[in-house]
Amino acid sequence: MIEDYIDEQKTTKEKVLLVDLHNLSMRHLFAQIPDPTDISYSEYKVGMLMSIRKLARTFKPDRIIFCRESHDGNWRKSIYENYKGNRAAARESSVIDFNSFFPINEKFIAGLEKCMKNSQFLTVPHLEADDLIALTVMNEPDWDITLVSTDKDFYQLHSYKNFHQWDPIKEEYIQVLNPDAALMEKIVLGDRSDNIPSLKKRSW
Repeated sequence: MIEDYIDEQKTTKEKVLLVDLHNLSMRHLFAQIPDPTDISYSEYKVGMLMSIRKLARTFKPDRIIFCRESHDGNWRKSIYENYKGNRAAARESSVIDFNSFFPINEKFIAGLEKCMKNSQFLTVPHLEADDLIALTVMNEPDWDITLVSTDKDFYQLHSYKNFHQWDPIKEEYIQVLNPDAALMEKIVLGDRSDNIPSLKKRSW
């Protein structure tokens, strides 16, 4: 009997929850009604904490990994210098003061990392959270991975059997019937949010 139990434990995959931290942050930031008097973004911080607690209670993972953006130069810029070149103008026209938000948020995330000793906060120079998530999925086939993100860029990862994507807004798993077609769509049509033109408009 004990041998059967040991065999069962060996075949049980580790449940890993991946969190696209930038995606989570932006969703909570824009979900708040702008309050110019809330200079410390306290409502945003409360929302983030409640969301993280809910995710941990919902999925009960063996491991939580928060994937972060690197701020020391994205490798994509060396290939296409206009990558996300439209973001600065969008932030300038936003009602949110990103110049004050980003430093405060960095300090908040650093505090989370210091307190949440049972979680991992992953950052790699020159890489985005997308890169870290994709590399984790591709290199950990024995993990049962659930990614929390609404980002359609991850649809291509649905071809991996160890990967699931949870939509935290609709609170349901995202189903992608043809991941290869989703990838081809991105290649052909481009991505306006990242300032990537369609094939028809590309000159590089």
